[in-house]
Amino acid sequence: MSTVIHKFELEPSAPEPVRYVASGEVKGWILDQFSMSEYDGHLRVAATEFDWWWGATPDAEPASSISVLEDDDLGNLLEVGHLGGLGPGERIFAVRFMGAKGYVVTFEQIDPLFTLDLADPTRPKVIGELEVTGFSSYLHPIGDEWLLAVGQEADEEGRVIGLAVSVFDVRDLTDPKLAHRYLIEGEDDTWSWSEALHDHHAFTYHRGVLSIPAYIGGEQERFSGLLVLAVDPEDGIYELGRIDHQDLSSPEGRAWMRRSVYIEDAIYSLSSAGIKVNSLENPAVELAKVPFDE
Repeated sequence: MSTVIHKFELEPSAPEPVRYVASGEVKGWILDQFSMSEYDGHLRVAATEFDWWWGATPDAEPASSISVLEDDDLGNLLEVGHLGGLGPGERIFAVRFMGAKGYVVTFEQIDPLFTLDLADPTRPKVIGELEVTGFSSYLHPIGDEWLLAVGQEADEEGRVIGLAVSVFDVRDLTDPKLAHRYLIEGEDDTWSWSEALHDHHAFTYHRGVLSIPAYIGGEQERFSGLLVLAVDPEDGIYELGRIDHQDLSSPEGRAWMRRSVYIEDAIYSLSSAGIKVNSLENPAVELAKVPFDE
């Protein structure tokens, strides 16, 4: 399969505020908006080159790739650079382009984090690789030297264990390292998940504090609320607290956490049941709450 890409020019004050410019095509399918990035006149596209719902085609080894496209001013987005063979047998779980650098995570049983040198658009190349268990599904830069990631930890066979928050050290692109990992892990029957795994709008990070919706289920522990973590690239990741909205819901209902925002020294959390305001540095301190059913 392939993905067709169209380029439009947007100029609100022009007679034609939206104008078609060019089209191109890359082999495979793209994961999300972070899989495409324009830099210095070139479009970089990360794609998985096989149908994950059907499996690999008989004549191709399943893998992922980076394509670099350039507008030829004749209506075409032409491929001027290509990097293939990323993570054979695996599909892309996360991508982040940052100027002339790029990061790609693939996964089947382990999580290779590939670091890319994209300075020469005609010759994109892998310059570093880190293999760790589990996978990351969202990569967030902390400056130019660290990556903050949300994903799932897994065992050596690829069995998912639980929700994980990681910090990767990418100060040396040729030698990326896992600096820290915070894992929600319980008994065998415990599971954990977050909406931030597939929607970056549920991910809030500012002033060294990360908050994400978290859902934990099991015989020993049940939680549906906001997980608040302190993240320091040098010192590590630790839990500041959890904000539960279950008291805003009816006894038979469940409050599903959706979003959070920081305003000065307060954290505002929004769920299906209402809004709470808590102390940013000490989430156990509740400042106000507004149930939706009142």
